Amino acid sequence: MHSLSVPADPKLTLALELNPLYELNNWLQKQLERLSKLGFKPTQLISDPGIGFNKTMHQSWYLLKHIAKLHQNDLELLVGHSRKRFLNKVNAAIDDAANRDNESAQIACYLTTQGVDYVRLHNYQTYHQQVMSLNQLQNNFNN
Repeated sequence: MHSLSVPADPKLTLALELNPLYELNNWLQKQLERLSKLGFKPTQLISDPGIGFNKTMHQSWYLLKHIAKLHQNDLELLVGHSRKRFLNKVNAAIDDAANRDNESAQIACYLTTQGVDYVRLHNYQTYHQQVMSLNQLQNNFNN
């Protein structure tokens, strides 16, 4: 998982002038080189862009919008965006994390259309309801 520090320091973020996609891809290449030297194969690894960790709200949204550009190097991709604070951009009235499940599920539906292999959700039932409706539209009504 991408993070600028371990443990993640919430006061530390990617510089605003940097392209977060470029920074994450550059970081990922360095990690792959390091892990390859230790004997790991790409098929044994999962990449996580660390949405919300050391990123501004705008950087997190940008990465989600362009998530397909992070899917490379034969790595599976995981996104853990569920209930994160940046979702307040959708609805400023959502202060309580547990009330961000609908937005989390909608983003998860989008992520699966972008080739994301795994999404981490707190409330999978909401996602399941939405994805079932989407599947009905896509697969059962061909007119």
